[in-house]
Amino acid sequence: MANFETDLFDSFDSGDLFDSEAYDMFDEYGQPTGQTGNAKVAAVSKKESLVNLSIVNNSGAVQTMELFNFLSSVTKVKNTTANSSALKPITGSNFFDGSAAGKIYFDESGNLIYNVGGLLLTVSSTTGSSYRSLFEMSGIANFVIRMIRINAGTEAQLNNSIYEFQRTALGKFTQNEISPRSFFTPTQFQNKIVDIKKPIAIDSERGIWYDINNGETISLQLFLRKVERTTNVGNK
Repeated sequence: MANFETDLFDSFDSGDLFDSEAYDMFDEYGQPTGQTGNAKVAAVSKKESLVNLSIVNNSGAVQTMELFNFLSSVTKVKNTTANSSALKPITGSNFFDGSAAGKIYFDESGNLIYNVGGLLLTVSSTTGSSYRSLFEMSGIANFVIRMIRINAGTEAQLNNSIYEFQRTALGKFTQNEISPRSFFTPTQFQNKIVDIKKPIAIDSERGIWYDINNGETISLQLFLRKVERTTNVGNK
């Protein structure tokens, strides 16, 4: 995991954490903040790494795809808010039932699988390491998605909202709806590609939901910036 994190963010500066040429100051939610005495702050690199995810939905129905949300992931805990179907994670109680159908799990290649009676929605990474590696890293590292580029197979897919959310370990839940259509420009000619230029903070309690239409194949490009936390000690 450490090697993957190093490789993913190998373009980031290795010098002074608060190098003004390399970092912006952000709070723990990925929002800009100033430095104050004894305040806990975070630095987000201006240099980026790009991850490309391919999502293919041949499950026979619209499926709510979840990304990240490490602590309460649908791969670990059944979550009817994120997934209205009867899909469940693989657990000790259903491990030996003889079928992967009706379950959400990672396959041997690190792809995320939603298995609906043998029909699949698959989330895979096309940029080196698997999606599972990125997912596992989100449990120990923090980053900000500066922009999401959606390349959809159909225009109808872009009518579906994206939801950024936080579910804390103590049960608090908040979410924010993002409409891809609102990011289209009047002069845009590519009607199946949209850039969502909105920072989305990702850590062990945060994730993304996105409804994927049946028969859809889309590409999600995530432009990532790494977050480093530190304590800035100043005069009281």
